[in-house]
Amino acid sequence: MTYPKEIILIVPLAISLFAAILSWKYADYFLSRRDHYVNSRYELFVKKLGWFFGTFFTTLFITVKILEVIMQTNK
Repeated sequence: MTYPKEIILIVPLAISLFAAILSWKYADYFLSRRDHYVNSRYELFVKKLGWFFGTFFTTLFITVKILEVIMQTNK
């Protein structure tokens, strides 16, 4: 079965964005209490932003690799 290239590009982006938004939303639960007392709001923001981009690119890499394997097995 052939899929349009737009679908192949949109699916990993959507999954990665969803995972990154979840990591942003729940990052506060994984930061230590000490971080909230010692670090400024800017430093907390930078940590959350790093987690956001880290999750986004890691999930994007993994989903693209999975789709490549699926596309090769379907040929």
